[in-house]
Amino acid sequence: MKQGILVLLLFWLAAPHADEGTVIFRDDFDDEFISESWEVENPDPDAALVEEGMLQILTQVPQEKLFNAKNLLLYKGELPKEYEVRMGLSLTQAEWCKDWWKAPFVGLVLKRDGDNAIAFVAGHGPGCRSSDGLNFLRVENGSWKPAFSKHLGEPKKERPVVIRLVRRGRLFEGYVQKKDAQGRPHWDNLGVIPLINVDGYRLGIIAARGSGDTREQLEMVDWFELRELNR
Repeated sequence: MKQGILVLLLFWLAAPHADEGTVIFRDDFDDEFISESWEVENPDPDAALVEEGMLQILTQVPQEKLFNAKNLLLYKGELPKEYEVRMGLSLTQAEWCKDWWKAPFVGLVLKRDGDNAIAFVAGHGPGCRSSDGLNFLRVENGSWKPAFSKHLGEPKKERPVVIRLVRRGRLFEGYVQKKDAQGRPHWDNLGVIPLINVDGYRLGIIAARGSGDTREQLEMVDWFELRELNR
């Protein structure tokens, strides 16, 4: 009896938990080139490369709309109906900006076109004061909706940041990984964005800056992981 209980316990520990999901795609950017699992929109080979286990993108100003950024990576695979995506970043910081979207940023994007997207990005903090921060937002028909934002602290070179975007039904939740006083990681929720019509949205990685008044930054992505949520 005890042996049977032990076997069941080991099976439960080894199995993926409902809130963890099953990994269906992961890129650690360990190759010399961008994986064929990605479609690169508006490619500029002189401003993006894979090196030292990082996807490195030099932030540029898009010619027209922000979400038509150069070297925008879009995942080619089919997305599960419910999923979560996690991404590890090494955040750099610009010296000045007027609005956060004009300064360099890097993160996740769900894009239908240049006027319709959900973005979860790291860069300047809300209010564009001198701090590292996160912004979780939606653009609909070219109109910016109210955003969720969070300060991460004073500017820090190569700040490690782990973000998580979860889709459950027609709701999208944004999280950032934090640590408690004992150094144990946990997920801090930024907010929830509803999206009624999810057709045509593609998941990707974006690094850009919205204005030529800000300096270029070399933004770095350490890893990217897509999980299918288990019901």
